[in-house]
Amino acid sequence: MRIIGTLVKKLEVQSGQTERGTEWKNQTLVFEHVDAGVQEWAKTFVVKVGNNKDARVNVDYVERLELGNVYEIGVNVNSREYNGKYYTTLNAWSFSQIQHEKDPF
Repeated sequence: MRIIGTLVKKLEVQSGQTERGTEWKNQTLVFEHVDAGVQEWAKTFVVKVGNNKDARVNVDYVERLELGNVYEIGVNVNSREYNGKYYTTLNAWSFSQIQHEKDPF
């Protein structure tokens, strides 16, 4: 799935170690999507990026992304149930910066 949004915040990198001793890192990015160009309809969504070194996108790659830029993000959507409630995570696998034409007015 692909979604378009403006990067508005990068949260701190979270890290730890599994019981087997494997180190892990992930980072959450906050985006805003303006629906039909109407700012009042703006929706905020978050995307997670992990530390898979073989992946095209990982925590190290995120350092290059700049706040305020518009990106098309490739994500995998995963939902899970916990205590009768459902939680959804968007895991990023690609980022493409979108170039917008200048406003002609």
